[in-house]
Amino acid sequence: MTRDEYSVVVEMDDDTPVLREELEFQDFSSGSGVGGKIAQDKQQTSNNNSVIFLLFVTSSIAETIASLIDKKGEQQFDFAILSFAVGAIYSYAFGIPLLVWITLKYFGCKPSLMGILGLYGYGLTVWIPISVICIVPNEIIRWTLVIAGFAISGFFKTKNLYPVISAAEAKTSRLILIFILGAHAAFALLLKFEFFSYTTHNN
Repeated sequence: MTRDEYSVVVEMDDDTPVLREELEFQDFSSGSGVGGKIAQDKQQTSNNNSVIFLLFVTSSIAETIASLIDKKGEQQFDFAILSFAVGAIYSYAFGIPLLVWITLKYFGCKPSLMGILGLYGYGLTVWIPISVICIVPNEIIRWTLVIAGFAISGFFKTKNLYPVISAAEAKTSRLILIFILGAHAAFALLLKFEFFSYTTHNN
């Protein structure tokens, strides 16, 4: 993917340019530009922590609601869920990008590790509102939201990684994409069955 440059020209009434500012946009294949800035931004860690916190809180609230519907009494917070959420989110946010980076380097591409980490961190953002809405005790709604989250986040990742992946041979590129989408699907299913599944006798 080539680098595109954009110019902003501020003109006076007499059409005389008085200010010209060059704005440079880069893809995630470079360690500078947008890709580097995203990775360097502390917002990535904030996104990870926000998803972890909301997964714990919303799953606990949903379990409480399920217990009230079934008249089982008060539901205690299960802090094992919090530990599991920390392991799941950080494994996905750092482990998978590292594997993708190593794979791309091996096949002669020029990926930026920081750019891929930032991409995966920002890709988790979609799960923040989904985790809140999935409190609703309706399995159809939950499955619909999980599928939507998978599609949106998956499209975001593949769109930004494809310019880097396409540097490899066609067959290799397809296999890498399959791995990325497969890991992404496994992550979405993990969220569904571990955090977005609250059964009631009335559900």
